[in-house]
Amino acid sequence: MLITLIILFFVLVTAGLIFTVNRYNRALPEKKSNALPPPDPALLFTSDVEAEKPVDNRRTKLVERATRGDTAALTDAHANGERNLYDEVLSALIDARSRQGNLNDLVKHIASNSELRGSVKLTEQVIQSWKLAPDRRSTIEMLHVAALSDNAGTYGKAIEMALEAWQNGKLSGFKPEELITLIESQYWELASEARSGGAGYSLKRQIADARRDLATATTGR
Repeated sequence: MLITLIILFFVLVTAGLIFTVNRYNRALPEKKSNALPPPDPALLFTSDVEAEKPVDNRRTKLVERATRGDTAALTDAHANGERNLYDEVLSALIDARSRQGNLNDLVKHIASNSELRGSVKLTEQVIQSWKLAPDRRSTIEMLHVAALSDNAGTYGKAIEMALEAWQNGKLSGFKPEELITLIESQYWELASEARSGGAGYSLKRQIADARRDLATATTGR
């Protein structure tokens, strides 16, 4: 009987201790974690993508305007400051204006703006038109556009074509000294990068040869 009472006493004490510990643990405040929740992968690049959208939209709109023949799109593309975009808009304008049969309007727009540049593609088309009726005005325009291509080889080709036309009597409106002055003045319209290097050196030699030939023609008169 005594043993039973002792066992019962220890059972009651143990139960009391367990109850007290559980109640104390429930009373403790929950620990708050300072760790931030993991970021949502879908939001990691949202800001970058959204930042690029206006640029892409602007590019798309400028090219669309160019395909409709809007020459003002070229001025806006230049203001953007991105050469690849400018070249893309110019190429689209050349195609559009060629389809519409008024490429000369684009040429005049570029020639009248000191900040706009041309291209090899534009120069090639201008040369083809120039060949049909070379005269003083169209020769000045052709050489100017060729210089604005910023390509030494392209400008060299334009010089060669002009000299050949003059020698064949198709540019009687030019005196020899006027033609070489025109060629040399338009040379400085080329970008400095185009006037350097191997191609630039070859162009300088070509102009020097043209100066000598035209000077000889002047003396022979």
